[in-house]
Amino acid sequence: MMSEITSYSKVREYCANYGWAMMHRVFHYRHVFGEPSIKNGWLIYASDRSIVVVGYPLSPLNAQIPCGVADIAIWAMSELKIRPQTIVYWGTHAPKIDFIPGYQLKSAAKRPQFYQNDILSIDADATKILYERRDIRRSFREGYRSIITYGLIEGIGDLANRFISEKKGQLEVDDFWYIDALDKVISDVDSVIIGATTTHLQGAIVLSVAPPFPVYLYGFFPRGSKWASTFLYFNMIKYCVDMGFDRIDLGYSPSDSLRSYKSKWGAVHGLGVPWEIIFEKRL
Repeated sequence: MMSEITSYSKVREYCANYGWAMMHRVFHYRHVFGEPSIKNGWLIYASDRSIVVVGYPLSPLNAQIPCGVADIAIWAMSELKIRPQTIVYWGTHAPKIDFIPGYQLKSAAKRPQFYQNDILSIDADATKILYERRDIRRSFREGYRSIITYGLIEGIGDLANRFISEKKGQLEVDDFWYIDALDKVISDVDSVIIGATTTHLQGAIVLSVAPPFPVYLYGFFPRGSKWASTFLYFNMIKYCVDMGFDRIDLGYSPSDSLRSYKSKWGAVHGLGVPWEIIFEKRL
């Protein structure tokens, strides 16, 4: 018998407690891939369009129950009465590539290693210590004003689009989800937007403050917004300290430069080696 969690709040709590899942993904994957559930320690998103199986797995205990990607996919299709176009597996464990009736294997690849959640531990003296850094003091001299607001903020959609368009050939699949899920995520979760503004919005961080700890969801820092990321990271940490939190989930880092940047703030990385397997429905 498979163990199952289907409540969204319980899924979020489960992921946070085990800390193996990328918490910022849980929020916006929901709006791109469908409602999440947990089955045998595997995180599943299902909709008419796709089934996405995320196999870290979350719980070492549940992971001991033998279950391949095909088992999970077949269960989801039967339980939800759906036949999606695509079935995808992402995870750190090499999965069993079993036959799925009515589907054909499109690709199976082991990606280069990446880092899972970057967790930043903070304390009451964090902002006082950080402000001694030269780059932070310099960011304040750029004339930014910090704004903190709940819900959508004027100009953030344009800011996000400008930031994504500037990346050109460096786009990742996540970048398209930013725009696709932004409005829905902000209206759905307990989130704050921390903005850097002059005459207009120059940069912004979207931070979930749903228990048990804040999660960095999105960051937008277009070119020309000099030192905006430093200014906003500092104000994000200050906000979390003021609210009494002792850690922040900064999401994952797909590049060495981003890992290096987060490390300067004190973030600790978790290593993972992901696999990606894609099945497509036969015509």
